[in-house]
Amino acid sequence: MSTRSTLGSMSAERRESVLRSLVSMLQHSAGVAKLRHYPSWNEMEVLAAELSQNAAAIAQETSEAAETSAAQAIRLLSEFELHYPSTDFSYH
Repeated sequence: MSTRSTLGSMSAERRESVLRSLVSMLQHSAGVAKLRHYPSWNEMEVLAAELSQNAAAIAQETSEAAETSAAQAIRLLSEFELHYPSTDFSYH
């Protein structure tokens, strides 16, 4: 059984890795959302771009900044998943 880690307990490098994984999911989901005319596609795209550009800095600052960014990404991905459940070409 694996143990769960919080962002606060992770190293800055691991937090950055988590944020970069979320960037990949957001970028993919934003593309799918745009094709499906989902209203939040742009918000996903903008957050993905911001995280992509600033993941290292966010991860170095505080775990709170990383947690806030991760929570926002997860919220957007979850809301999209509720409206458009997983498909063959989806990360989620």
